Amino acid sequence: MSNPRSRPLNTFPRNAAPPNTILWGKARTYQVANFPGPLSIKSVIRGSAVWETDDARWVLGPGSYLILNHGRTYSITVDSDQPVETFCLFFQPGFVEDVWRSSVTPSGLLLEDSRPQTSPANFFERIQPPDAVTALLKRMHGEEVSGDSSRAQQEEDFVAAAEAMLQTQRSVGREAARITAVKSSTRQELLRRVSRGRDFIESSLTEPITLAQMAHAACLSPFHFHRLFRTTFGERPHQYVVRRRLERATAALRSSDIPITQVCLESGFESLGSFSALFRRRYGTPPSQWRMAHQ
Repeated sequence: MSNPRSRPLNTFPRNAAPPNTILWGKARTYQVANFPGPLSIKSVIRGSAVWETDDARWVLGPGSYLILNHGRTYSITVDSDQPVETFCLFFQPGFVEDVWRSSVTPSGLLLEDSRPQTSPANFFERIQPPDAVTALLKRMHGEEVSGDSSRAQQEEDFVAAAEAMLQTQRSVGREAARITAVKSSTRQELLRRVSRGRDFIESSLTEPITLAQMAHAACLSPFHFHRLFRTTFGERPHQYVVRRRLERATAALRSSDIPITQVCLESGFESLGSFSALFRRRYGTPPSQWRMAHQ
């Protein structure tokens, strides 16, 4: 499944840490089980793929991404009638930690200690909706497609990706601070649970979703989940579902010529009439006109 321009991680010498690597490929069926990988970003350009660990399962589609920490053992499964295209970044151990340290440490201290010992970065593992990392992944994928990605450009892109990841991690801290709980451990647990509910939403955007199902995935009561979701993410669960479905629809309208009805159904809407009304309310124009202006 790897692109010819990317070098599979298992081809590097056993005792050598692999450099920053892009793995980009297409397949209808593909599976890797119990892989203890380095820190990585998982994204899907087309279709959907499933990543699983011993305590979580994420169905990843276009427009979002997943960070898995260094040493995390996971499996990936692709099983589709149509080709699924994945685009993943693997980071050399210590690379992201060094970017973080360089961004927060005064220059004088950096000169005094050029080879520090740092603990591995620990990111919040969840499906992350579109943000700066998403935009960077899209640009890097475009460079690979066009063949414009030089080694120097890739190195700069990986630095930018690390900086964007760290910025996202700071936003996670701000989300936890919005949760009203006395203990920090309680806030972290509630953030973990409400994030699991949002992961369920992201994994089920093409299907009917109920509040009870979201709350069940988060191990919370429906009322508690609804209140916690709005406090943490700034919008109600239903608003989030509609917005993300519309964002998927705009991506399909921009990048394909499939009929509007098919875009509607594949984005998770059950009615063409409600889809068109919601689309026009958000973007100010019907889907067909929006496509003509943005394709």
